[in-house]
Amino acid sequence: MARPSVCSQPSWAHHGSEVSASTEHRLGRNMADKGEITIKSVFERMDQWRHLPAYQLERRADIFFALFLPEVLRCHFRLDGDIALIPEFPVKKSRENNLPSRIDYLALQCRKEKEFGRGFLVELKTDMGSRREDQDRLLHRAASRGMKCLLKELLEVCGATSERPKYICLLNMLKEVGLIEWDGKLPMRQGFSKALKEIKAKLETKEAAYWPELSVVYVQPRRPEPADVVDFCEFADKIKKRGEIGSLFARHLKEWASTDAGSPNPKDLPPC
Repeated sequence: MARPSVCSQPSWAHHGSEVSASTEHRLGRNMADKGEITIKSVFERMDQWRHLPAYQLERRADIFFALFLPEVLRCHFRLDGDIALIPEFPVKKSRENNLPSRIDYLALQCRKEKEFGRGFLVELKTDMGSRREDQDRLLHRAASRGMKCLLKELLEVCGATSERPKYICLLNMLKEVGLIEWDGKLPMRQGFSKALKEIKAKLETKEAAYWPELSVVYVQPRRPEPADVVDFCEFADKIKKRGEIGSLFARHLKEWASTDAGSPNPKDLPPC
C-alpha cells in the first residue's frame, strides 16, 4: 500500500478547485496564504480568537488602545494639555520585597513643560469576568500612596532587578515627562546605585503640590456601576472618525461590548 504524502492536502481541499470564503475564514487561511494581510484582517483575527480558552485579547489589542487612550482620557475627564502614557508601570506588591506588579498604563496630564495636572492608573480589561478584587485593591492602594511614593518604590525595584537595561529605559521615559531628574547619563553598571540615590534625593526636594493626584480608571467592555470607567462604547464613539484604524477599531469595540468572549451570538445587552 502506498504511503500517503506528508504534504497531501486536507480533506476539505478535494471538494472543489476553490475553498469558500466562509471556510477560509474558519480555517484562518484568508490572510497570509493569499498575501492579503490588512489592518482589517488583524481585527478580524482578534475578533475570532478572543473566544478561545486562554487567549488574552487585551495583550493583542493593547497597542490599539494605547494609540487612542490619551485622546479618550482627555475627552472623558475634560482635560487640557497633553497626556503622557507609560505602559506596564511597575508598583511594589508589598513593602517586604521588591517584586513588582504591573499597571497597564500610567497616564499623566501635562499642562505645560514639567507641570502636571491629574494622573491616572489605567487598567485595561477586555473581558468583564477578568476583574479581580485583589487587583482592584492594589490599584487603589497605589493611587492612595501617591506619585512620589510610587517613584521612590520604583527606585528600590530598579536597584534589585536583573532587568536593569529595561528599567533604565523606563527611567529615561520618566525623566522625559519630568517626573524624575538626574545629572549626566545613567551608568549601566558601576555607579548605578549612586545614581538611584541622586534621583531619590531630588524627589525629596519637590513640594507636595508638584505631584499629580492619582485616580484609578478602568477601560472595559461595559460600565456596571457609576465608577471611573471608560466603557468600550464610549471609547468607540471618541475614535470612530480617527481614520481607518479608528473606524475599524470602533466597530470591533462595539462588538466586544455587546458579545462576551465565548459567546458566539450577541447576548441581550444594551446597544452602544
